[in-house]
Amino acid sequence: MVQLNILGGQMADRIIPVRSFPFCVGRSAECGLRSEEAGLWDRHFELKFDPHQGFLLHPVGEALVTINQESASGPIRLRNGDTIAAGALQMRFWLGETGLRSLVWRERLTWILLALLTLGQVAFIYRLVR
Repeated sequence: MVQLNILGGQMADRIIPVRSFPFCVGRSAECGLRSEEAGLWDRHFELKFDPHQGFLLHPVGEALVTINQESASGPIRLRNGDTIAAGALQMRFWLGETGLRSLVWRERLTWILLALLTLGQVAFIYRLVR
């Protein structure tokens, strides 16, 4: 659904998928994204999903978080492509790639039904002509 693209720090160029909410970022072992970057608290911020407001970033306590180089305090609504900085850790909030379901069986069924319809029409015309 959502992914965090790490832009800077020790984990640069990694993509972290976020599959469940709330998702915590910090130094703690309980966090979904654990990092030892300078300036990062044990529980620095959480990502939450609200069906009415969308994806929200909640700084934990007095932790400093910037979104698009602007200081964030309180719950902040995230948009696709927002840049998040927490201590030395920099990341981009991104909507995950969508998975495509295979439509092979539907396509095969459609072709089989079209072939049966065509054969039925040929048989019907053959009966009419005879």
